[in-house]
Amino acid sequence: LHDRLGTRNMLHPKNMYLEDYNCALCGETTEETILHLFWDCQFAWTCWNLVVPNKHRGTSVYDEVLFTLSKIPKDIATEVVIMWCWSIWMTRNDKIFRKIAPSFGRWKAEFIHDISLMAHRMKSKHEEELLHWIAFLASWGIPCPSSSFLFYSLA
Repeated sequence: LHDRLGTRNMLHPKNMYLEDYNCALCGETTEETILHLFWDCQFAWTCWNLVVPNKHRGTSVYDEVLFTLSKIPKDIATEVVIMWCWSIWMTRNDKIFRKIAPSFGRWKAEFIHDISLMAHRMKSKHEEELLHWIAFLASWGIPCPSSSFLFYSLA
C-alpha cells in the first residue's frame, strides 16, 4: 500500500489542492496518511476492536500486525485484514464523495457483508471457519441486519 493509495497526504505533493489534508474519518487535525487511516485513526481503532479486541496502542506497526494476526484464525487472516482495510477505505470514500457520515454500525454491516462474500471463493474447510468467525463478530455489540443472510450455512 505504501505510496499506492490516494490518501490526502499523497495528493498534496502531486499538486492536488484540497481544502483540508486531515483525516476524513476521525475529524482530528491529523494528516491523513496510510498509517493514520488504517491504524491510528480513532474510527479505525473502534473498527479494529471488533476484529481484534484488546488491541494495544503505542506499539510498533510490526508488533500490531503480529498481534492482529495472532488473534484471527490463521487460514483466514489475510482475507480478514484485506477486507477490513477495504471497508475502512470505502467508509472514508463514502464520507468524502457521498457525504455519508462514518458510523461504526454501518461499517460493521458492510464489513461482515463483504467478508461473507469471500466464503463463496474459499475452499470448503476454510469457508466453514470463516462463517463461524463472522457469526461470532456479528454477535458483538451493534446488530448487523444486512448480514443475516449468511447464517444459512451455519444452521
